[in-house]
Amino acid sequence: MSGIPGDSMDVTLADGRSLHYRTAGSGSPTVVLEAGMGSSLGGWASVVPGIAARTATVAYDRSGYGRSDPDPQPRNVERLAADLIELLGRLDDDRFVLVGHSWGGPIIRQALAERPDLIAGLVLVDPSDEDMELFDSPSASRSRRWMVSALPWMRRLGLVRMGVKASTKGLPPEVVAELAVSASTPAHVAEFQAELRTFDDDITRLRADPLSTPDVPVTIITGVKRTRKLGPGTGDEARDAVLRANQRRAASFPKGRHVSAEQSTHYVPFTEPEIVVAETLALVDAARAEVSDPPIT
Repeated sequence: MSGIPGDSMDVTLADGRSLHYRTAGSGSPTVVLEAGMGSSLGGWASVVPGIAARTATVAYDRSGYGRSDPDPQPRNVERLAADLIELLGRLDDDRFVLVGHSWGGPIIRQALAERPDLIAGLVLVDPSDEDMELFDSPSASRSRRWMVSALPWMRRLGLVRMGVKASTKGLPPEVVAELAVSASTPAHVAEFQAELRTFDDDITRLRADPLSTPDVPVTIITGVKRTRKLGPGTGDEARDAVLRANQRRAASFPKGRHVSAEQSTHYVPFTEPEIVVAETLALVDAARAEVSDPPIT
């Protein structure tokens, strides 16, 4: 992927699927970047260089995206987190800082709940959250169901490609071009559909059975720039709902912290990557300090 430094790698999971990732930099803890729904590793193009200058960094394609094999199983959050945890086990480190954008937020929270021993901290970047009341509106639910059925013909009409180009402003042009092509493949669209299909069940499950909140640093970044309403789940009212949910989520962690990205709406990694880099490296430094100066017991 142009714009992402480092080496292209592939790992074979226990069930035979291959996941593709790019690795750059050196040092521990390793930072692993989890993209949002419908996004591949190229979305981290503006974030990777700053983090990789200080520590090992991995950006990967979930199954069906980019160069990764598709998965025939339902793509719920638990399954996505299981893939992430298996990837962590194949990397040359035993301590990680996870960074997740949008739907990547619930995925890395699930991974933390299951394997807190592996994870030194989380950075949630404008994350989706089951506590967001905007997910409950009938119009938002209808919009998700419509999107599942509409994505294939949107791909054929070139609308998926247009949407990617519109939403990735701020990334290097060559990265935008590659993302637009990658997101228009049948495999990519099928993965997007699979993740959307489980969305409502995932939200219901996360509300009914809340994830644990281990005692590790968790930073949540929310885009707070005002924006006009373009459809369900957009506009100032939706931004305010995201902010409230993110602030509550940060407060739920023993070491939670909330940060506002003043010049961004949802796509903070594209518009203010420097905030993502700074907050991630702060957790890297904290993890290193803990190792060099362990607490007295």
